[in-house]
Amino acid sequence: FDLVIADPPTYATTKKTRWKSGKQWVGLAASCFAVAAPGAIVLLSSNDGRMSMGRFRRFVHEGAREAGVKLRQVKELPEPSDFPGSAPKRLWIRL
Repeated sequence: FDLVIADPPTYATTKKTRWKSGKQWVGLAASCFAVAAPGAIVLLSSNDGRMSMGRFRRFVHEGAREAGVKLRQVKELPEPSDFPGSAPKRLWIRL
């Protein structure tokens, strides 16, 4: 894909799995990078208030290593004007 977007909830449960934001971002990021074409844009977003931007970045970079891809460009996106003070973590990434 030329564009991959992931914006999961902080917590989610299905019949078979349970998603919990944090370390599970490594696997999610790796999955996103695995389906992205070379040169693709990947947008990753988390509203987990417990996780710092630094930790989020580390999980994403670890996911890239796991997927065997090189991140050519990583940018933090500014706070959205329609959600002031919410401080979501959002990364715009070019492979």
